[in-house]
Amino acid sequence: MMLIGSAVAPIAQAQSTEAPDSVLFGVGYEWSNYDNDINALTGISLENILVDVMKAADDSGIELVLAEVTSGSSSVIIDQYDGDNTTWYDANLDESLELTKVHTDVFVRHGVLVDTAVITSWADLSMESDASWDVIYSIDSQQLFTLDAEYIEYIDADGLLHGMDLQLSMNSQQTLEIDFMGEISGNDETLPFNVQLDAMVNYAINDLNSEVRLAWASPIHNYVSSDYEEVSWECENDANQGGFLQFDEERVSVYDECDTFTGDYNTSSHYSLALSGIPAEDIGLEVDELDVSIADQFDSTGHFDEDEIELGGYIEFGDFLQEVTIDEAGTEVLAVEMLGAPFSITMPSVVAMSAEKAVMGDGTSPTMWDAIAEEVQDLVGGVEGDDGDGGDGEDDTYTCDNGEEIPRHWVNDGFEDCDDGSDEGVEEEGQGEDDDTYTCDNGEEIPRAYVNNGYEDCEDGSDENVDDGEGGDDDREDGDCYDEEGYMVPCEDDEGPELSERLEAIINAFSESTIESTMEAFGENLEDRLGNYEEDLAYVNADARMLWSEELGKCVGFQILVEDEDGEWYTLVGPESDALPAAPISTSIEYIIGGSSAKDEIVQMGSQDSLDDLVDESGHDVTDVDDAIRGDTPADNNTNTENNTNTDTNNVEDNSDEKDDANESVDDAEKLASEGGFVPFVSPLATIGIIALAGFAITRKRDKPFA
Repeated sequence: MMLIGSAVAPIAQAQSTEAPDSVLFGVGYEWSNYDNDINALTGISLENILVDVMKAADDSGIELVLAEVTSGSSSVIIDQYDGDNTTWYDANLDESLELTKVHTDVFVRHGVLVDTAVITSWADLSMESDASWDVIYSIDSQQLFTLDAEYIEYIDADGLLHGMDLQLSMNSQQTLEIDFMGEISGNDETLPFNVQLDAMVNYAINDLNSEVRLAWASPIHNYVSSDYEEVSWECENDANQGGFLQFDEERVSVYDECDTFTGDYNTSSHYSLALSGIPAEDIGLEVDELDVSIADQFDSTGHFDEDEIELGGYIEFGDFLQEVTIDEAGTEVLAVEMLGAPFSITMPSVVAMSAEKAVMGDGTSPTMWDAIAEEVQDLVGGVEGDDGDGGDGEDDTYTCDNGEEIPRHWVNDGFEDCDDGSDEGVEEEGQGEDDDTYTCDNGEEIPRAYVNNGYEDCEDGSDENVDDGEGGDDDREDGDCYDEEGYMVPCEDDEGPELSERLEAIINAFSESTIESTMEAFGENLEDRLGNYEEDLAYVNADARMLWSEELGKCVGFQILVEDEDGEWYTLVGPESDALPAAPISTSIEYIIGGSSAKDEIVQMGSQDSLDDLVDESGHDVTDVDDAIRGDTPADNNTNTENNTNTDTNNVEDNSDEKDDANESVDDAEKLASEGGFVPFVSPLATIGIIALAGFAITRKRDKPFA
């Protein structure tokens, strides 16, 4: 927070500033620039690292080709301004008040496409075994997130806050397509597989409106000031609390009484999951037991009137002052460093609590989250049980009194899924029957599962050492098993799944192969290659903070600051500053300030609600990824495409030649990678894996250590 507070002398007094019509700031980024930015800041090329990973694998006898293309953009803009006046009647004062609508608008757009392919093969060349693998893994991922929020605070001429309104819409969509195909072999046995996973979750708050009204006008905005080191705010509907202030040296806390918190919402959600191709029979399951296909769609409209209101916020100020430029007209304001949300102290909790009400629903009908949890539970139970019914032998469906059929696990789940509500309050088979209890010799009754559990639950101890047939383990239901201390634990099948003879033969072949020494060699080769990298860090330290204008009473921007080896600090991302020059080595992050171009961008963002709007698909060239999956390489462009694109499960074994073609020359893959064809952009998620892989091997060579 105060990393550079002593580097530049604080400015003692704020200068007069003509307030702009609005205070606007934000950030935008094109993810295709990510590789170049990492290279500029670290001196290390992620593409080169991936090439060396492939070479290290080749040195070890493992053929490995990596390909990835990622495209997309992200942007966030915050706009704060004073709107029209309105008249409110204050019952406490018994008079009408003229209030100003103080707006905070937030716009978020994020869209990313990722296509990835990993092709690998290995064969034991020793005389120990004939173990081998030949695998192609591909993934297609799409991410979309949009948000528009308008937050209004009603403030009187004395700066007192009377209430807040929120209008919000949001859309989040994640899709994932994974293909995992190939074969593993050993002891003259081959196990082909073609696993396919398609998953999608889409959740949208189409419209959310909420309002908070205070029992008494709050002075919170009169105390959000850098005159204090810390400012906190709490608002609850506690009539005994009222409103009061608490001071503690350089800290101030404002406690308000919230009168009402109400709202309406309209949401829609959709999810789907399809999984196929897992060789279930080879791992001791039914042939279709792991084939999954589920999907559902929900629309929800509701109203909330919260009984327990708990809102709050927190801001912390530093003492480093600087003049920063906040718009295209060159308006300069004196700003102090701030830790907190980049808008009103009251806004984050109101948004969070309102969104929670929309997401979780009013409890009268199941939500998408309930359905997903139930589907997963049902799937797990189906795998563990004998008939896809959770192991209890019951039918998968329940017939309502009106003849309607619903999934049995919806019975007694707290929601009326039958139109006539007959699925709730159902007395299940066995409920209330004598078999559920055991009668002690003294007449006392205990749950039958307590019999022979190692503890004397009957006062006379007659529940222990009971003969079979009267109680005990043989009479317990599935799941009623106990450890040595008498605690209930899940029952385990001592035998476990029965592996097929084919899979056991392949496992034995790998256990007798040189795979362990191969992986050790891969690790050593990787360390040797990555050990040659020398970091050339542009900066050795970093800090981030929000910027607060005392005179405007608003957050006016944010900064990412960096320090070089000479102890000089710069602005890497943020507005122009009279105290901190722009960083000599920059990134592609676009910092947005107020002005006509920013207003035009907001208008444009309003129409960007799909991936097509946020991603330039013309620049998302997945040719190399597709070629890698098909088996085409630069040296083998004449591969029969028609044959190579056949991924039908029944033809997996016939695709081995294609995968051999894909891995025929790792040098070709390395050449393509170095030319930017493969891995033209490495995603942030892939970067984490690369750093984890390379971190132990990269040597640090500097004239001086980190400051």
